[in-house]
Amino acid sequence: MKSFKPAFLIMYKLLRDFFLHKTCPKSEVKNFIYKLLRDNLDFLRYNKLLVAIGVLFKECFSFNTEITDSRLKRYELYLSEARNILKKSYDNSLKIIIFKTFTAFPKDVADIDVLLYSHEELTNFENILRSINYKKRKVGLEQNLWSKKVNNIIVDVEVHTDIAAAGFK
Repeated sequence: MKSFKPAFLIMYKLLRDFFLHKTCPKSEVKNFIYKLLRDNLDFLRYNKLLVAIGVLFKECFSFNTEITDSRLKRYELYLSEARNILKKSYDNSLKIIIFKTFTAFPKDVADIDVLLYSHEELTNFENILRSINYKKRKVGLEQNLWSKKVNNIIVDVEVHTDIAAAGFK
């Protein structure tokens, strides 16, 4: 694990320079990134870095691996679905917020989190989701989850009527 830490810091610097300064790494670095990806896939997946690496590969080297390409396509599909949900909601006079943690570069997405302004809007929003072929998967205090399969990818939408953290709403 000792040799991994400096490699990860180098990878972070490469991603930071690319996404913040639009600086592509030199072509010799492609093999380093590929080896890091191959040898540390679980760590990179856990830290949601596969999309960022996929974008860097695509933009700087016109190259991608199977895993980074699939993660990049999944990310683009989720963005498209989020836009569609937002548009359908606004077309139906329903204001929603789609929220995610922002980072300096794109990260793997597990779901689309939607916050409704009030609990009363839940029925209207659920009708909108049904109209664009989402199906309810889970209902409960912890999770109101809707899903749809698009191009063999499951898109999950988690609906929230409030946000709680540290015991506060």
